[in-house]
Amino acid sequence: MKFSIVLPTYNRAHVLKETVHRLYALDFNSKNIEILIVNNNSSDDTADVVKQLQRKHPALRYLFEKKQGRTFASITGMTAAAHKKIIFIDDDIAVQPDLLHVYERAYQNHPNAAVIGGPIKALWTSPSGEKPLLASVLQRHEPWIFGEVQYGPRQRILKYPNGLFAGNMSINLEQFTSAAETFCTTLGRKVGNTYLYAEDFELCLRLQLNKKKVVYEPALAAQNLVDQERATNAYLLQRLINSGCERYLVDQELLGSPTHTSLIPSLVHYFMNFLKTRTRHAFFELMIILPIRYGYSIKGPRIARVLSSE
Repeated sequence: MKFSIVLPTYNRAHVLKETVHRLYALDFNSKNIEILIVNNNSSDDTADVVKQLQRKHPALRYLFEKKQGRTFASITGMTAAAHKKIIFIDDDIAVQPDLLHVYERAYQNHPNAAVIGGPIKALWTSPSGEKPLLASVLQRHEPWIFGEVQYGPRQRILKYPNGLFAGNMSINLEQFTSAAETFCTTLGRKVGNTYLYAEDFELCLRLQLNKKKVVYEPALAAQNLVDQERATNAYLLQRLINSGCERYLVDQELLGSPTHTSLIPSLVHYFMNFLKTRTRHAFFELMIILPIRYGYSIKGPRIARVLSSE
């Protein structure tokens, strides 16, 4: 089985070397893989770092995508890829040496899978490993904020509305007519000063609604390196607001499906949950839904209007 590993990167030259060295250390026949770095218009020395890497790894492919956003960089990488089995690796993801063997077995078990991915665990990069209180609480109750994915210890076909993150995901292009049919360009991009994620989540939901197979493989364990900037209260508040925007845009994209249900339950839902359980978790849910709701109801429609005018 042959794989194309696509690594979109933006201003992360300081971690890129280590990530690429880990990829070339993977336990797999090098003739059956290619690695493509997609520089997403970085302003740091990413291009120079790649040139240095190519001296040691001449087969390393370098692409440049000017349009800002992981979605655009990912589509550029898929379009240029030589193989149909695409594996996405974020520039701050640490993978296991047997990654490709696990993907090979997963595709052998599910040859018609459209997407296969695995768990991601947040790994704090501060010297002490300490986290502010809010970050600690959010990681415990809402780990998705830090890019974590966990659906248990067994391989399973994910059901709607459970999704995977592109930091540890493979797309089987044999299940699509083209690379452009994969990620939605409304998401996974920058709009004004707001960076939107959730292009991977929207893809999984859209595939599930169309009876396509999304497979979770627990052996595909990866770590997401989280720096201190993403643990600040200001960043976390903005991440919650942006999450509301993303949910609004995903809802708009999936409106055509009669079986799609809104990704943002009403405030009454959370309030009733709090009244029924009266637990600290229920109270916490009620609190964090407020910035998410603001993003969904106020900021999301504004961003949608900007996108519609492009």
